[in-house]
Order: sequence, then structure tokens, then C-alpha cells
Amino acid sequence: MDFTPADELHSTMVPVYKDRRFCDCTTDSCDCGETLKEYEWVWDTNSADPESIVLSCQNRETLFHPRSSQGTTAIRGTTPFKSGHVYYWEVKMLSTLYGTDVVVGVGTKNAVPDSPNYTSAGDLHAERVAFTRLNKYPELYPIVSSTAAKSSIRMIHSTSHPASLMHHCLASLRDHFQETKQLSGIPSLKHFTRKSWWTFSDGCAR
Repeated sequence: MDFTPADELHSTMVPVYKDRRFCDCTTDSCDCGETLKEYEWVWDTNSADPESIVLSCQNRETLFHPRSSQGTTAIRGTTPFKSGHVYYWEVKMLSTLYGTDVVVGVGTKNAVPDSPNYTSAGDLHAERVAFTRLNKYPELYPIVSSTAAKSSIRMIHSTSHPASLMHHCLASLRDHFQETKQLSGIPSLKHFTRKSWWTFSDGCAR
């Protein structure tokens, strides 16, 4: 399993828009930031309690606790992570969040309680050191959970590619915008940098 080390994760994966709005839309129909439309996996209907989770939008949009909150409920992705691959996904929060109402992370098929995760505030939490020794789990899935009534999120992007020497070499340049911009102009690298735009923190290859 290939994961970004925790110290790198804070600099490259915490949303740029923490503590402020991505857009000024006030309705759930907002499609800002949803231009790529690549969904390698969506949310698994078989992993959710139909009384506490309602799926829509081709199983990309999740409404938690449609009536009232009964505690924590969670749903996992349709596809487990493959060893030797690099994964990236984005979710859009459609409802107002407070504290740790909604949590985004990874976990086993049974959603073990020590799954490492991000809170809606962008903070990293885990029962042990996060994002290490995960190879002891035979399968891991993307997972989201919520304790808040009528909280809602939408999957807006999910993708992966095999980890390779090219990926690791280019990833080392993620903080050097000028070098990355030049690399994206090289014909043999153009396709890779466009497909793997999320490898670069500034998104210049997007």
C-alpha cells in the first residue's frame, strides 16, 4: 500500500479552503469544482444502513441521518485500495459542519474504530500513528462517517494510478512550480502530469 507520509500529508492534502468557503453557492445543486468528472469508485449501497444514509447522484452524494441523528453512521467506497497504487479523492461538504460532525478517512470492510481519518476541520486523528503499518490490513477502503442529522457530502473526484519510479520522481518536485510547469510541457510527460495533476500541490498540470 502506498500512502503519503503524515508529515507530507499536512502540506499537500489539507484543503486550501480551510476556514473559508470555496464558493458563494447556497444550494446543494452547486457544481463548482466538479469539472473533471472522473469517478473510479463511488459509495457502496451495501455498506450503509438505509435508515441512516440516503444515496443519490449515481451513489456519489450521501445524506446522513435524514430524520434525526442516531449516533455515528458510515459508508465505504465500492472498491478497496490495491497494493502498490496511489489514491486521491475529493469530497464536497454540502451542509454546514461543526467540529467533527463529518469524518473522511480509510478503514477496513468492517470500519474498525482505529481507522485514520480527517475531520471536517482538516485535522488528522487516529488511535495510533496515522498512515503507517497499514499493510497489516488485507483490505482498506475510503470511508466517510457522520454524527450530524441531515449532513450531506458529495464525491466529486476519485482516481488512482500504479506507484512507479516516474511518480515518485515527479512527486519530489510538487513544491517547485516552475520545474513542474516545464515538465508538463515535455511530450513524453505531458499525459502523465495531466492525468496525475493531483500529485502536484499547486495543481498546475490540471
